[in-house]
Amino acid sequence: QTFFVVDSRSPDGRFAVLRAKPRTGRTHQIRVHASHMGLPILGDNVYGAEASLYIDDQDLMETNAKKIQRTLESDPDGIRVPLKLHAHTLEFAHPETGAPLFFTAPPPDHFFRALELL
Repeated sequence: QTFFVVDSRSPDGRFAVLRAKPRTGRTHQIRVHASHMGLPILGDNVYGAEASLYIDDQDLMETNAKKIQRTLESDPDGIRVPLKLHAHTLEFAHPETGAPLFFTAPPPDHFFRALELL
């Protein structure tokens, strides 16, 4: 289960900035749930709506480095690459002591560049 909140939308309504709060920690959980709800994450080449733009059977046989380089070349403005998913806040219990651990980090620059271009 993942809870989503829309923080803002692009002027044309095609894109939105979301906050996601997963209740569990499954692999790709936010990406899968967002896609299932019709809110694919920009740059998601596995679950996103744009996956067909730059992933195919040939891509699956290439190394990640080659795939990333080819995608970067086809996306010079950096809108789709890298994946626009960022953990702003993480909170969990220390595995040995059980003490609560809390971390925050601002979004990377590529988030802001993509927002300006959208």
